[in-house]
Amino acid sequence: LVPYLAIAGFAGIRREEILRLRWEDVWRAEGDKENPDGYITIDFDTAKEGEKRHVPILPALAAWLEPYRNHSGPIWTKSGDVQEYQFTQLKKTMGIKGHNLLRHSYPTYRLARTGNSARTARETGHSERVMLNSYFRLVTVQQAKAWFSILPEEPANVIAAAS
Repeated sequence: LVPYLAIAGFAGIRREEILRLRWEDVWRAEGDKENPDGYITIDFDTAKEGEKRHVPILPALAAWLEPYRNHSGPIWTKSGDVQEYQFTQLKKTMGIKGHNLLRHSYPTYRLARTGNSARTARETGHSERVMLNSYFRLVTVQQAKAWFSILPEEPANVIAAAS
């Protein structure tokens, strides 16, 4: 579930889109000055609304996806029912309820961080009106920084080099 969780939470991609996404789509678009880790390409046949878009791979997402850099093929290899079951079990274990929680977290925190509703709308496949009506000013800039600072823990068998 880790790639699914990371992509939903740190890129705001819809569940159905993630289930159709391939690793080649994640690594296809190279980075630039603004987003050195590249962009996830959501093609016409992957997107819910049939509109191609590029979603930035922000540093937190890059860190979570790094172990999968050499993977190819579908990101989710099992059925949608299996994904739904596993995610539901994870939410129960954590005492969390709700639908599309990670999908909605991304635009909430991204909009707070950038203040740019048009860009956030393009990244998520929403309209700018939806962005402003549903996600504007729900969290602070500090909360957004904290969200995008969630990184995987360093494995216990890694010893940091002395400075």
